Amino acid sequence: CGLAMTDAENILPAFVDGIDAAGLGDVDVVIRMTGCPNNCARPPTAEIGIFGYGKNDHVVLVGGSREGTRLAHVLYGRISGEKMVPALVGVIRAIRAHNPQGLPAGEFLHRTDPAQLRAWAGVEDGPA
Repeated sequence: CGLAMTDAENILPAFVDGIDAAGLGDVDVVIRMTGCPNNCARPPTAEIGIFGYGKNDHVVLVGGSREGTRLAHVLYGRISGEKMVPALVGVIRAIRAHNPQGLPAGEFLHRTDPAQLRAWAGVEDGPA
């Protein structure tokens, strides 16, 4: 899209490769990404949603539902591309490690305090 502020289509595979390399490719989670805040790919309804907010700057949302019936909330208000793989790996690792009830990823992320998720992920907002 000509309105995109960050690359999404070409960079999301690298994010997924990082998740796979961390041994988390089998965690069942829906991720949607778009390059701008217009949200055409519907990241606000994904279990993990990402949208571009400036050059190499992203917003990460968590806790949406697979059915599109719940909006996600902001986990990272602004995070650089360099921090995206560690942040995603940390969040997905938390889904696996801290979800003893086996809730769907979106439900677990919706119920978990964002500060706790960021602590488990080990990544804070802001530039690299």
